[in-house]
Amino acid sequence: MELPYREGSWFAVPLRQGGFGLGLVARATEEGKVIVCYFFGPRRETVPVLADARHAKASDAVRVARVGDLFLLRGQWPIIGRHSFGATRSLARLGGSITWTTIRV
Repeated sequence: MELPYREGSWFAVPLRQGGFGLGLVARATEEGKVIVCYFFGPRRETVPVLADARHAKASDAVRVARVGDLFLLRGQWPIIGRHSFGATRSLARLGGSITWTTIRV
């Protein structure tokens, strides 16, 4: 089965208090299941578009986490577009001081 995401996929994250955040698949395997994502604010009233990610930097991430991919597979975190693999690697290299966490979903 081909996964609907890969490294460089940007997606919307519905927030508990309403609105949406922005997420990036930074690391993924061909098998999926567990991925590393960057999550960005600010909260948006509507589903973000790829242009919202244009100036994102790793240092702007509010969270970096290993997460399960079920929300992406089920469409609960809608994929809004992709950047090239190289752009994702560049973003990750800028991260330096970001704290890694694991979120169970």
